[in-house]
Amino acid sequence: MLITIATYTNPLEAHIVRGRLQAEGIETYVAHEHHIWANWFLSTALGGVKLQVRPEDAQQAQEILRQEQEGDYEMLVAEADKASAEPRPACPVCGSEDIAPTRRSGRLSLFIVWLSSLPLPYSNVTMACRRCGQTWVNREEQAYPVLTRCFVIALLALLFFLLIRGMYYLCSIGGINPICS
Repeated sequence: MLITIATYTNPLEAHIVRGRLQAEGIETYVAHEHHIWANWFLSTALGGVKLQVRPEDAQQAQEILRQEQEGDYEMLVAEADKASAEPRPACPVCGSEDIAPTRRSGRLSLFIVWLSSLPLPYSNVTMACRRCGQTWVNREEQAYPVLTRCFVIALLALLFFLLIRGMYYLCSIGGINPICS
């Protein structure tokens, strides 16, 4: 038998609290969530989404819920965010962190996408410092290496070659293609 320790109108809220309790080692169950996902209006009729635990874990779970409502876990989250924060990239010339990606015109890429109906891998890795105006290529954030770009260009060239060859083949077997005439 399970004990209901909290009720929520939204299943997402119940799952967030469930995650907190499971992180503390308490086995937690969510009741009536599927009924409410299927029909939101049943939330009030069913008494909401119920968060349930075993009777031996009820006291500890209620204490954790009380701490969470009082904001005791907010400091832990803030400290964890500070500890896991990655250092921001900086300008290699002046060391300023006031940098931004440069905007490049994507007209050529859009034309190639329109022409081939294939998406091209696009990565904006050129950064510019707002303080000193220096621009550089940020290799750490480069999403597509040069070999991938070369492969895509070779693939597009091959597809174009096969398209042209196919048109000549159609012309040679009967002239059914209007491009041939």
